Amino acid sequence: MGRGRGSPILQSWEGGKADSGSPRRPLQEEHEADLPSFMDDAAGPPWKWLRFHFWLYGSIRANEFARANKANKRGDWKDPVPRLVLHFDGGGFLVFYNCRIHSCSSPIAEPATDILSLEFDQERALGALCKAVPVCHTLLDQRYFSGLGNIIKNEALYLAKIHPLSLGSLLPLPELRSLLDHAVRFTSEWFINKQQRGRQHWQIYQKERCPEGHQLTARFLMK
Repeated sequence: MGRGRGSPILQSWEGGKADSGSPRRPLQEEHEADLPSFMDDAAGPPWKWLRFHFWLYGSIRANEFARANKANKRGDWKDPVPRLVLHFDGGGFLVFYNCRIHSCSSPIAEPATDILSLEFDQERALGALCKAVPVCHTLLDQRYFSGLGNIIKNEALYLAKIHPLSLGSLLPLPELRSLLDHAVRFTSEWFINKQQRGRQHWQIYQKERCPEGHQLTARFLMK
């Protein structure tokens, strides 16, 4: 989303973290930014671009705010807190929820990184999986697997029978290809299921036991 002089007005912002890096073909350069100062920087270029990652539960609303439809765990009826509100000269506004917001150098889309795109570059993704990095971290790297989150990561690793902390450089290439295939297939099936408003049945995500009855261990893994 671009912002020229005198276009949308920033009303509210909660800071997010930015991913950075330079894969084989340079993507947009993204930065962690303090949005109020970023938008008001008169010395910067006339157009400024924001990139939004909505992950699993993010959303955007036009000319309305989200309202609570049920009480939270504490029993409170609190409306969701916007991450960003953009107001326009004509009176309209956009409200962003549950998303990460990055400043980036251009509005260029990169379908080669979109796991649901027909142009998804599986060879580049496979090359990323071959690195000496735990495969669970690589799967969440949006430079290679844009749109892939924890659910897809966990399900794909389970289906491929690969431990999350396995280093990609130590795994045989056929196993990495299997992991990639499961990630692509599961993502596509899940997307179709959501379009049809079907209920997804996870094999492993947020389960106490796997389908074979083994006890599962959940951990927060920091990169």
